[in-house]
Amino acid sequence: MLRLLTGRNRVLGAALTREISAALQSGGEALYVVVPKQLTLETELFLLEGLSLQGSFRLRVLSPERLCGLIFDAAGRPEGVRVDDRGRVMLVSRAMKDIEGELTLYRGAQTRRGFALRAAKQVEVFRQAGMGPEEVRACAAREHGALSRKLEDVAAILSAYEREMAGRFEDGEGELTLAAERAAGAAFLRGARLWFYGFDMMPPTLHGLIAAVAEMGETTVLLPLEMRAQARDGDIFLPLRASAMRLVKAARMRNVEVVFAEAGEGEPLPDELRFLSTELFSTPARGWEDAPRRVQLFEARSPREEARFAAALTRRLARTRGWRYRDVRLLVPSLDAYREPLRAAFAECGIPLFLAESRPCARRPLCECLLTALQMLTRGAREEDLHACLSSGCLDISRHEAARLRNYAVAYGLRASAFFQPLRRGPAELVEALEPVRARAMAPLISLRERLRAARDLRGQLEAVFGFLTDIRACERSLARQEELCAQNMYEEAGEEAQVWNRVVGALDQMAALLGEKKLPVREIAERLAEALDAAVVKPLPQSGDAVLAQDVAKLSMRPAKAVLLLGQVERAAGAADMLLTDRQLEAVSQSAERYVGLTAAEAARTRLFYAKASLEMATDYVCISYPLAGIDGAAERPGPLVAQLRRAFPGLRARGGVAGDAGAEEMLLEAPGAALPRVAAALSGEMTAAQQRALTALARLPETRKYLSGLREALALRAAVDRL
Repeated sequence: MLRLLTGRNRVLGAALTREISAALQSGGEALYVVVPKQLTLETELFLLEGLSLQGSFRLRVLSPERLCGLIFDAAGRPEGVRVDDRGRVMLVSRAMKDIEGELTLYRGAQTRRGFALRAAKQVEVFRQAGMGPEEVRACAAREHGALSRKLEDVAAILSAYEREMAGRFEDGEGELTLAAERAAGAAFLRGARLWFYGFDMMPPTLHGLIAAVAEMGETTVLLPLEMRAQARDGDIFLPLRASAMRLVKAARMRNVEVVFAEAGEGEPLPDELRFLSTELFSTPARGWEDAPRRVQLFEARSPREEARFAAALTRRLARTRGWRYRDVRLLVPSLDAYREPLRAAFAECGIPLFLAESRPCARRPLCECLLTALQMLTRGAREEDLHACLSSGCLDISRHEAARLRNYAVAYGLRASAFFQPLRRGPAELVEALEPVRARAMAPLISLRERLRAARDLRGQLEAVFGFLTDIRACERSLARQEELCAQNMYEEAGEEAQVWNRVVGALDQMAALLGEKKLPVREIAERLAEALDAAVVKPLPQSGDAVLAQDVAKLSMRPAKAVLLLGQVERAAGAADMLLTDRQLEAVSQSAERYVGLTAAEAARTRLFYAKASLEMATDYVCISYPLAGIDGAAERPGPLVAQLRRAFPGLRARGGVAGDAGAEEMLLEAPGAALPRVAAALSGEMTAAQQRALTALARLPETRKYLSGLREALALRAAVDRL
C-alpha cells in the first residue's frame, strides 16, 4: 500500500515522529526512513531527539542509494559497476569523442571546459524521464530549427553513452530502475514499513522505486503539499501536486492501493506568523490590520549590507531573547553570491556560521596544480598555466620565490615550455639566484613528463600522475594543512581539505575503471581529469552544535527555527543554464514526448515561491525578509514577487533601511566589538553619533580592543601634527 501523507511543511516532521513512535511501541516489524542523501545525518539526530532514543535496532535512516544497495544485497547485484557524477561526465565526454563526426550543432564543443558536465546533466534528465535515444530522435523529427538540431545531437550523445554503459556500468538512474525491478526479490521489504521524507519534486525513476517498494509493504510518502481544493494559496503547490499525481500513476500501474491522508495541525504559531503562513500568495488577498511585530522587511543598499544586518540582528536576537545561535536560520537565493559577505559579516560579529553548500573541487590548489602541470606537458601550453602551477602552493618553493619566477618569465618573455630548461636570460647574478628555484619547482613536472612518455597504457599514465602527487608530497601537505587549519579552529575548512585529496584519488580510480587500457594523449588525460573534478564536490560538515545555518532557499528546511531570515528577494530570471536545453525547450520536449522531463518556466517560478513559503513556515517566533537595491556588481535590482506579496498581506509593514541607511541597524552593528571597531575608527576623525560614542566607551573598557584604540589615537595625533606643519 502507498500512503501519501500531505500537509504544510512545518507539520511533517512532527507527523513522522508520531508515526514512528507508535510503530516502535506496537509491533516488531523493521522500520526504514528514506531521505535525500544530504539529510541522513540531520534526520537521524532529529529522530533520536524527537523519540528520546539512544539508538534502535529496528529503525534505520537510509538514502535512496543505500536502499538500492540493500535491495541488491537481497535480490542480486547488477553486473555493471556503479559510476557517480564524475564517472558519468567521463563517459559522456568519451562518448562525444567517439561520435564527433555525427554531431552538427555541438561538433567540437566537447573540448570546451564545462560542456561535458552540461551534456551529462542533460543525459541524466532524459534517463530520469525514461527516454531513450529513439524517443529523443522522434521528438527532434517533430520539432524544427535549433531545437531539432539540438535534440538530434543529444540523441546521438545519449546513444553513445548507453553503448559505453551497456553491460559494464550503471549510473544512478539505471540503479533506481534496476532496484525497482528487483524489489520483489528483497525479502527484508516484506512486512516492513517505510517512510519517504524530505522529498518534493521527485524524478520518475524515484517514483518507480517507491511504487515497487509499496508492493512489498506499507509505504508512506510525506509531502509538503496542500491538497485541499479550497486552499487559497493552492496555485504555488501545482508543480508538486503534478509530481504527486505522477507517483500515484506509477503506483497504480503496479496495482498498488493508494491512500491519501492529512498530516494534521502542528504546534500553534503566533497570530502574525500563522497569518503569514495562511495569506502569503493567497487569492483573494486579505490584509493584517495592524503593523506587524514578528514580521520585518529590510531594504539594503547591497548584499554586503544585507549580510551585516543579518549578523547584527542574529546577535541581538540571541542576546535579548536568550536564544542559541542555532535557533536562527539564514536562507539565500545563491550561496555562491552571498558566501563571502556572510562569512565576513558573521565573523565581525563573532557568530559561528555554517554554510550548507557543495562546491566544485576543481578550483582547489591541489587540483589546480595537478591540472596545470598536465597542461604544461601539452603543445601550446599557456603562460597562465605556468603561473597557476607555480602559485598553487603545492611545489617546493615559497610564494615569494613563485612571484620572482613569474616576474622573470614576464620580464624576459619566456614561454611555459622554456622552464623545462635551465634559465639563461638576464644578468648572471639573477640567473644564479633563480635557477635553483626553477629546478626545485620543475623537478616533479620533468619527472611526470618522463613517466608519461615511458607509460605503455592508461594505467601506467595514471600511475605517473599519482607519482607526481607523491613527488610534491600532496598527501603530506594536505595533512599538514589540515592540522594548521584545526589549530586555528577552522575545522570546517580542514574537513574540506581532507575531501579534496579523496576526490582527486577517486577521480584517478574512476578513470582507470572507465576509460579502458589504451594509452591516451596527455591533453585528453588533462581534459578528462578536469571534467571529473568539475563534477566532484566538497561538502563541509558542521563543526559546532551552536551555529547559524545558512542554506539555499531552493532546498526544503525540514526542522523548525525560532527565527528565519530570508535574504536576496529580488526579481530573477528562470532558466536551465546547467544543461544543453533551455527551460522553454524542455517544456516543448515534455509536451511532444508526453513525458515529464523537467519544470516548465511557469512551474519553475511557482516552485521558487513554494520553497520560499515552505521555509518561512518553519519560523516559530520571528521572520525577516530583505532585498538589496543593487547586486554585488553594483547593478540595480528590483524587489521580487515575495516582497510584493508580503506588503499585500501586511499593509502596515514599513521597510527598514533604504538608500539613506538605518540608524537602528547601525546601532545593532555597534553592539559587537569586532563590527564596532572599524566603524568607530572611521568616525573618530569626524562627528560621532551618540551610539558611536557609547560604543567607543565600551570598546575602551575591553582589553582586546583597547590596544587598537591606542594605536588609532597615536595615528590621529600624528595626523594633527602633520596638518599643523
